[in-house]
Amino acid sequence: MGVQYCKITVKSCPMFDPNCAAKIAEHVVHFRVQPFTKDEALALIEKCCGRYSRGKHVGQLRGWAEVHVCTEGGWWRLGPGERNGRVLYPGMLIAVVIRDYNGKVLFEEGLVRMS
Repeated sequence: MGVQYCKITVKSCPMFDPNCAAKIAEHVVHFRVQPFTKDEALALIEKCCGRYSRGKHVGQLRGWAEVHVCTEGGWWRLGPGERNGRVLYPGMLIAVVIRDYNGKVLFEEGLVRMS
């Protein structure tokens, strides 16, 4: 009679990597109301995060991206109280968060706030 709770995995990558930035933009498009293109997502991310002006990554996007993904389906608690949650399925994308090196949230998009 127990409840199976979901397991959420957090994967991260540096935004100065062009492949990472492109994948994060695709995930942001997934959360926005259509029509919202990948180019608009990259412009929004650049506006929020900025670009490096010095160092070995000059001209690249700042920050580290975190992708929250459900790896094992089940009930996801959203707070105290009965029926305060939802069911998540394996492979569901929960949130995309971009943080600076001090942990400050620069950009966040998803089902709920993760910070």
